Amino acid sequence: MKTIKNIQVKVNYVVGVGGYEVSEKVFKQLEEMHNEGKEIDGAGSEYTEAIEWINANVKENDAFVWEYEIEEFK
Repeated sequence: MKTIKNIQVKVNYVVGVGGYEVSEKVFKQLEEMHNEGKEIDGAGSEYTEAIEWINANVKENDAFVWEYEIEEFK
C-alpha cells in the first residue's frame, strides 16, 4: 500500500437542461456568458443572477459527460 499525501483533481462535467422560463436579466447574462466564452467561477462575478440560476438548476447528478484532470499529486 502507498499513501497519497496530497491530490487535487479538477472535474469538469456537462449538463443539459431545457424548458425553463427565466427573467430577461438572467437570460441576457447567460447569453453574454455564452457569447463571450467566459469561464465564470461565481466569485465577484458581474453575472450574479445567472450564477444564482445556474446554482439552483444545474445539478451534478444530471451530468452526462465527465472529465478528470489530476492537477497535483504527491
